[in-house]
Amino acid sequence: MVHPFSKFIATALLLCVASTALAHPHVFAETRTEVIGNAGKLEALRHVWRFDEFFSSTVQLEFDKDGDNKLSDGELAAIGATIKKSTAQFNYFQNVYDNGREVKMTVPGEMTIGFDGPQMILIFESKPSSEVALSGDLMFGIFDETFYTSLDFINDTDLSGQGFPETCAFKVVRPDPDEAIAQNESTLTEQFFSDKEQGMSDFSKMFATRLEAKC
Repeated sequence: MVHPFSKFIATALLLCVASTALAHPHVFAETRTEVIGNAGKLEALRHVWRFDEFFSSTVQLEFDKDGDNKLSDGELAAIGATIKKSTAQFNYFQNVYDNGREVKMTVPGEMTIGFDGPQMILIFESKPSSEVALSGDLMFGIFDETFYTSLDFINDTDLSGQGFPETCAFKVVRPDPDEAIAQNESTLTEQFFSDKEQGMSDFSKMFATRLEAKC
């Protein structure tokens, strides 16, 4: 499987094969996510991703087709369209669970790309594909199940819920990988790894920094 960001990092890998080829992750982004509720229902997840300078410069080099050392509106739109297409198979790195049931998210609208100095910023919004009532146990995580991209919430306040009923209680969970593996060792069987879809979904639940809501 070709990873969604492989097109972007092709040039970077040629520059540092020895140090990068065996390392994970390859791409880093500081992330903010707002989980938006309205009238007792889940409305949307709104995301802002700020990518590391090395990856951002690689993207600029890859998409500056006219070589003028700046990105036009059309070139920025091409970046957003490429990310949108390539992350679709991973549910746009979103993990949403409604009382244990996985919720698929709809295709986002335009993925807006901009730059803050040397860092690339990605902004997008995604809505649930089916109605989700804000009741019971809900979980919202952002995680690359291939471990290729590190999506980090620097502060707990960077992952928050807005417009939820006042009775909802929130908790940001940051799993420790070693503890998660130890606690789930009995389930990490050969079948777990051979079932790609279920295995990756379970990895996401185990390792994703997530917002848990009890309503």
